[in-house]
Amino acid sequence: LATSTVGTTLADLIDRTQGLGYGLGSALLLSLLAIVFIAWRASGEPLSVDAVQSRLTEGYYWVAIVISNTLGTALGDFFGDENP
Repeated sequence: LATSTVGTTLADLIDRTQGLGYGLGSALLLSLLAIVFIAWRASGEPLSVDAVQSRLTEGYYWVAIVISNTLGTALGDFFGDENP
C-alpha cells in the first residue's frame, strides 16, 4: 500500500508539479527503471526475488518496485488523458 501511495505522489510530482507532462514523465521513469535493472544485473546480485539474501538485492528490489508503481500511475494518466 505504501509503495502505491508513494508511486502516485511521485508521478504527480514528476508529471504535474515539475511540468514534464505524462509522456516525458513516463519516458523518464521507464529509463530510470531500465537503469536500476542494468545496475542490479551489473552488481552480480541475483535478479530473483524468491530468495533475497542481501540488503543490496532488497534495495534494488524496492527501488524497482517504487519506480514501477510510479511508472504505472504515469502511464495510466498518459493513456487516460483526454488532451495528450
